[in-house]
Amino acid sequence: MSRVTDTERGARMALELADGMLAAASARADLFPIRLTPRQRQIWKGIREAAMDELAEQAACRAALSEVCA
Repeated sequence: MSRVTDTERGARMALELADGMLAAASARADLFPIRLTPRQRQIWKGIREAAMDELAEQAACRAALSEVCA
């Protein structure tokens, strides 16, 4: 198994943060709920999508490399 790259680590962090922000903005039971404007929500969704794309690309590269090295 290959090591996790800095890019992959950053994508995982961005995905966690975006998921957390979107979940916190959706929660109605919080004492101090986070309110996102439609533009902010769009930005966080874009960050989440970019992070997921990066993780998928890293997984594909890792799979291709394992095929070549096997």
